[in-house]
Amino acid sequence: DLIAQTKQAEAAIAVEQAKLNEIKRGTRPEEVTIQKVKVENAQVAVDDAVRNLGDKIEDAYTRSDDAIYNQSDQLFDNPKTNPSFKISLADSGLRSELANRRHDLETTMAAWKAHIASARGTEQMVALSSESASSLASVKSFLDLMGQAINSAQPNAQFTQTNLDTFRANISAARTAVNTGISNLSAASEKYRSAKSAFALETNQLVLKNAGSTPEAIAAQEAALLNASAKMQSIQASISKTILRAPISGVITKQDFRPGETAQAGAIGISLISESKLKIEANVSEVGIGLISRGNDVTIAFDAFPGEAFSGKVAYIDPASTLIDGV
Repeated sequence: DLIAQTKQAEAAIAVEQAKLNEIKRGTRPEEVTIQKVKVENAQVAVDDAVRNLGDKIEDAYTRSDDAIYNQSDQLFDNPKTNPSFKISLADSGLRSELANRRHDLETTMAAWKAHIASARGTEQMVALSSESASSLASVKSFLDLMGQAINSAQPNAQFTQTNLDTFRANISAARTAVNTGISNLSAASEKYRSAKSAFALETNQLVLKNAGSTPEAIAAQEAALLNASAKMQSIQASISKTILRAPISGVITKQDFRPGETAQAGAIGISLISESKLKIEANVSEVGIGLISRGNDVTIAFDAFPGEAFSGKVAYIDPASTLIDGV
């Protein structure tokens, strides 16, 4: 596995090196030409999005116009000047609110229509889309209120159940049409924003290609190359770890593993004795520990070497005590 990873790492280094060479060389004229075409196509997409936005605005106005003047105004006396809801409602406040909303919509629709007729250019069309969204929201809110009023109305001599059912169906259809207009306008606005963002992106790309590679870009690619090289070194280090090496110079005293055996995690396979100076740990009673200091000379005797004395020094005194047999 590690050998395979080594080959992959070598390939990655070659790729990053090729990228670095390409960056240092700069943009080819053919690439600049291609990018110019992309900018032109992006501009065409923006123009198409603006035209589509205009179509959806006009469609939204048409839907709103039909919903108000052809469907809702059947239920009002003097709808354009002094609107009054024809059907008696138990909620007089709702009836008054309907009249006020219809009065306000007359101004909204007139202004909306005038702005549609005078809109020229992309900026005005984008501003008109925001106004159209606001106007559609007002129309939707009015139609929702109309639906509430029609649903609560009771038949009488003037408005039979058949009349009310027809009005309910008309208002429901008008609400559906306006909701569709809202969705269409929202989608057209999003399409314009996406086209505008794409045009800006392609334009910036053209500027970058004409400007050539920056020192920062070259430095970034050099860093990518170094990163690929570091991965190679990491793999090589992993390969080196597949060989058991003694961490110290010494003598092997025990070897529990044999070639072909499966090594268990945590098991000791090989033991060594260091050839450097030995360290001896000894317990000293609390009675005598206060008499000992670092650097004191020490004489050491081993049962295995009777009659021989070895010398050393106190190198460290543990600051914590150890309890042995109650002492």
